[in-house]
Amino acid sequence: MQALSQRIFLSGGMHVNVAKAARRRAEREKALQENTDTLAEIDEIGVQVKDLERGLLDFPCVMEGQTVLLCWKLGEKEISFWHTLEDGFAGRKPVDARFGKAERERLN
Repeated sequence: MQALSQRIFLSGGMHVNVAKAARRRAEREKALQENTDTLAEIDEIGVQVKDLERGLLDFPCVMEGQTVLLCWKLGEKEISFWHTLEDGFAGRKPVDARFGKAERERLN
């Protein structure tokens, strides 16, 4: 950090507050690690994070002997869609009677 500060100063740039820059770097690294740890926790319980920007999550489920994914997107009030492993998000279908309450409770 001091070498960077010296180069910026010698090139006519502004002076870098090394202590402040180091503190911000440490805060950034801590936040990145917290995000990584949180994603690992989510993965451990079986939830698949598909797209962080859209807030897209998939929950593996067995329907009629086939593994499918219950699908939730940020902003949706509840899990109302599902899709096959092959179809992905583009193939979302509404949750219907095949996904009974007893079945959902058994999976959790």
